[in-house]
Amino acid sequence: MAIQMYIDSEVTSVVSVIKAEANMNPHWMLVENGDDVELFNGKQLRNIQDRRQDLPDVYIRNDFVYVLNPNNLYDSKPNIYGDKLALYKISEHRYDIDINSEKDLSIAEAIFDKLEFN
Repeated sequence: MAIQMYIDSEVTSVVSVIKAEANMNPHWMLVENGDDVELFNGKQLRNIQDRRQDLPDVYIRNDFVYVLNPNNLYDSKPNIYGDKLALYKISEHRYDIDINSEKDLSIAEAIFDKLEFN
């Protein structure tokens, strides 16, 4: 589907993503700025969105799929995205674990052990 999405549109790349859930949404993330703490977007904490339902949708790359025009790699500033990116949104019901550490592997194994296969 991601390849077809790339072929059917005028994009320079397609990248798979998952929707960022509440605490992973950057509009709720905090940054230390000297002695102060502020929101990631530079706003003061008193301006934080109270309800997760009111947060804008944002997406996190999940490294599942990358489809790109090879010319992107030869731009003056090489990158995988190019000038026009399309998001291939992966279902929230799909188990997607990026294993980079022993902790990630343990979580993946625990989930796998709970799954029922028919």
